[in-house]
Amino acid sequence: MQRSQRLRSPRDFRRVREGGRTWSHPLLVLSVAPARANRVRCGIVVRKALGTAVERNRYKRRVREAIRLIYDQIRPGWDVIFIVRAGFRTAAWEQIQQAVSRLLQQAQLWHDREQPSQEDRHG
Repeated sequence: MQRSQRLRSPRDFRRVREGGRTWSHPLLVLSVAPARANRVRCGIVVRKALGTAVERNRYKRRVREAIRLIYDQIRPGWDVIFIVRAGFRTAAWEQIQQAVSRLLQQAQLWHDREQPSQEDRHG
């Protein structure tokens, strides 16, 4: 995920958490709010109780990678926060990917990439 695709300011995190909608999964919690621009920005939160800084950073990297792999399938125009839960510690990579995509589907932010029509391919 590029820096421009990340939520970074505390004000943005607060706006999404307070003014958005939330969905839960045993591994992650998803909060979403409409963005001010027509793009997707993602933030990841891992509370200190879930481990050392090294462990928390590893959890963030894993969520970031799961998002990166499907970023093009997330409906633009939304700010998204994933909050890591305790069950994440022992989750397999496939479970993490499934949790991210399932939460995005529940929030109706998932859209399949459309195949270009014949006209689009030939200009």
